[in-house]
Amino acid sequence: MNKKFLSAILFGALMVSSTGTFVSCKDYDDDIDNINKELSTLKGDLSALQAKVNEGKWITSLAPTTGGFTVTFSDNTSYTITNGKDGAAGADAVKWEIGTDGFWYKNDVKTEYQAVGQAGEAGVAGVSPYIGENGNWFAYNTETKEVEDTGISAAGTSTYVVKNGDNYELHVYNQTTGEYESIVLPATAAAAALNVVFMPTYSDMQTKVVAINISVGDDLNDKNHLWDNNVSLTNDIVFNYRVSPASIDLAKANIGFLVNEVQSRAAGSILDVADKSFADGVLTVKAKAGEAFSLKNKKYAVALQVQNDAQSAISTYHLLTSNTINREDLTVFEARKDDNGEIGYFQFPSLDINLLYTGELNVADTLTVGRTVGDYYMTTSSYSDLRKYGFAPYYEVAKKAGEDKGNYFTVENGVIKTNGQISSVGHECTFIVSVYDKKDGYKLAEKELTVSSVEKIATTKTYTKSETHELTLESKDYRFKFDMNDVYNTLGMSSQTFWSAGYTREYYIWDAERSEYVQTSSSNGVISAGTAYENNESFLYVNVKNILTKDQLGKYKVVFKIGNTGAEVVYEVKVVYPEVTLVKDNDYWKDGYMINAGKLVGSNYIMSGDLRRGYKNKDLDLVFETVAGETRTDFDLTNNILTYTGSCNDKEGNRINISKIDPVDVMVFVLINGQKIDNGTKIQVKFADPLKNITLKKDAKFETTDKKNPADKLQLNSAINLVSIAGEKVIENGTMDATIAGYYNAQAAKFEVSEEDAAKGASVNATTGEFTWQNDGVALTANKTINVKVTVTYTWGVAVGTIPVTVKSNL
Repeated sequence: MNKKFLSAILFGALMVSSTGTFVSCKDYDDDIDNINKELSTLKGDLSALQAKVNEGKWITSLAPTTGGFTVTFSDNTSYTITNGKDGAAGADAVKWEIGTDGFWYKNDVKTEYQAVGQAGEAGVAGVSPYIGENGNWFAYNTETKEVEDTGISAAGTSTYVVKNGDNYELHVYNQTTGEYESIVLPATAAAAALNVVFMPTYSDMQTKVVAINISVGDDLNDKNHLWDNNVSLTNDIVFNYRVSPASIDLAKANIGFLVNEVQSRAAGSILDVADKSFADGVLTVKAKAGEAFSLKNKKYAVALQVQNDAQSAISTYHLLTSNTINREDLTVFEARKDDNGEIGYFQFPSLDINLLYTGELNVADTLTVGRTVGDYYMTTSSYSDLRKYGFAPYYEVAKKAGEDKGNYFTVENGVIKTNGQISSVGHECTFIVSVYDKKDGYKLAEKELTVSSVEKIATTKTYTKSETHELTLESKDYRFKFDMNDVYNTLGMSSQTFWSAGYTREYYIWDAERSEYVQTSSSNGVISAGTAYENNESFLYVNVKNILTKDQLGKYKVVFKIGNTGAEVVYEVKVVYPEVTLVKDNDYWKDGYMINAGKLVGSNYIMSGDLRRGYKNKDLDLVFETVAGETRTDFDLTNNILTYTGSCNDKEGNRINISKIDPVDVMVFVLINGQKIDNGTKIQVKFADPLKNITLKKDAKFETTDKKNPADKLQLNSAINLVSIAGEKVIENGTMDATIAGYYNAQAAKFEVSEEDAAKGASVNATTGEFTWQNDGVALTANKTINVKVTVTYTWGVAVGTIPVTVKSNL
């Protein structure tokens, strides 16, 4: 709100009451005295209210009076709060409160502004009416979701109160300071009671502290070291608590910890209060480890006790966990931000950094210490940067012996500079950076840092190449070779300048989709990069490797920093799974349904078949699964085998027509490297005829001669074969396998000729397949083919075949 505007209102009120009156110096002094008295009275009144809040009292009545309010507490004490005689010329005090209908009321008059949203609508916290710059009241509009000018003038208002939930917010204008003196007064016994609630920093409701163990015989420290006696705490132990009433005064309150070790009761003090601060209802307590505090991966249950002269409260218990890192596992990282402002940690054997010859390098701002996770790659370990846990390491920096004989560099208090002269450009110096837990403390890690003096660090010029790589089913690397002429032209460099500048020894790779750095030294990494020399040409390259898991798909960025130029070569790559088209095997599909026609198993003739046969993509790894939520119990799908488990007989014991059974909904997924590459395809599978059509044995040939009195008879039955889709031989060269035929209830083959052929002299025994030709009519003038139809009836269908017989002309 605009304090100056309010001052103008009050000053205007004073002038109105003094119009036409000569003001002497004495009158002026009297006014000053009166203001000072009023200020003293105001402070006294507010202090009295504060004392009641501290005692746990609450408001039972708040009645507007001329220029103020009369406040009555639960112990029947009353206080009248006004702004003084100058304010009396202004408007009466204003009271805002939320009505039972959810709207704001000003002095018991309903406004159009809702304070409570409609059912299901998210509320907005902390938006109470206030006086805006134009002197009007402003309130939150639940429809527009914005704070708006109500159009209601606040001219002359110097005292107002807002009823918000279980509290009154009392605001009294102070003419001397030009600001409001405010206090939150509880309106109910519950709101007045002292309450302390823990505010967790982490989602697991734990507060974490990290410690460093210096073991016996440590190679960087020359003392004997033991557990606990020589463990360095990396961060302050800080807890936050929400305290109500928010306006309670905790300056003189007694605050302490109640601590129980989760495993066993510890003797002596574990945590002590080192410092505290309280603002806006949040109590921040900094703890220090007591004599009984252990850092050996312990868990403590901690509660905070707050007590003043009238009230006492204890928070619920919450966990404090201590984690220990061995000194030997620590190293020095370069902390580098990428284009998105994200920090990555570079763990190289030695660090190389460019320094503008007129600038300086503060090691504490550039390096950090953390736990080693791998060799020479960026890490996202939760302990790769101990600064995240409040650790403030101490750095000692010194030139490496024999370095910088020309004295181009200086170092003081961890800050490296050149001599400030152009002559330093092109020179470098290697420094030894030693990191301690504190000054004169334990040495935690040591690293070489090579600093190069450069004339200028150019504004970044970037050559970018973008590609999408589609994963194939083969184990294959994609090698991208930069067209260096494009690189040189974009960066405005000659090839000699480019290679003389030199790219940084290590590139970095950024995973854009997961916002993290990629491990580059791992043999199974997604991508790698570097330089090579082939055919008298130097070039940069990037390899996109065979993707092992679906999680490795996504967008990546490989960035080469080019020496001291500030230029970059960026390779942006998107790695995706290929678009896979499933090719149906039409032998197993009919009318849009996959046909499951496997062999029958067991006495109940249960049908079972492998669904993978429905596709010709034999090189694909397919997996079939039941649709989520399926409740049917008449089938089983295991390891891609779909089995009909319902009854194959009707109530009368007759075989049912299995093709009439409702189709089964199934999901088919394509796997690459054991990973599903999409959300699957829904298909429907029907149980259907398991037997293929009848075929003839190889080289089967039947011939006879046109005659009236046939002497030869052809045995057609010996030529037929019938095989199930599962590959079982039901009939082989005319002989039926009774066992396999029993699976399908297959009947003996039946033979027949057409009526037309029969009229001309063809006949066949329906059961034995014996064929004869007897022409009692006109002799054939040319050879004739008679097609003998053969059928095998089984439980769920009929297998059909044709046996051609050639009748030779006798003319």
